[in-house]
Amino acid sequence: MRRARRGLAALVTALVTVALGSLGCASSSASASSAADAATTRRAQLTVRSARATNSGKVLYMMVRRVDAKAAVLAQSYDEMAAVLAAPGEDASVLAVRPIFPGRPATVTVQSEEGDHLFAYFFFTSPGPNWRVGLPTPLPEEVSLELGVDEVERVEARR
Repeated sequence: MRRARRGLAALVTALVTVALGSLGCASSSASASSAADAATTRRAQLTVRSARATNSGKVLYMMVRRVDAKAAVLAQSYDEMAAVLAAPGEDASVLAVRPIFPGRPATVTVQSEEGDHLFAYFFFTSPGPNWRVGLPTPLPEEVSLELGVDEVERVEARR
C-alpha cells in the first residue's frame, strides 16, 4: 500500500507541477461588487510551517477546499483527494493549491463565504492520520498550520 501511495504521490507531484500555472498557485481575490457581498465573504491568510525533515525533505502539496459536511470529508480517501489535486480546474470546491518546501514557510490566501467549512489537505509521500484538517469556523483572518514529519501537528487561529 505504501509503495502504491509513493507511486501515486510521484504522479500527483508531476501533474500538479504542470498544472500549477493554471491555478496561479494562489487564491481568488475578493469581489467588491457590493457591501452585502463584503459582509458575507471572509478572507484568511494561511501560513504553513514545516521542518526540514517534513516529508523526508521532499516537496509536498497543500490543497484547500470548501466542503459540505465534515463526515463526507472523513469518508474520502487519500487517493480520491489526490485525484482531485491532479485534475486542476475540474472541482469548483478547490480554493487553492500550493507547493510546500520543507523548512520554508508558505502562505496562501483563501476566500470563503459565511458558513463555509474549509479543509486543508497535505499530500505527504507516506501520510500519517492527520494528513487533512478542518480549518476553524468561522474562518479567522489568519490561520497557522504546523507540519510534522508526515502529518499536520497543529492548527491555530490567529485573529
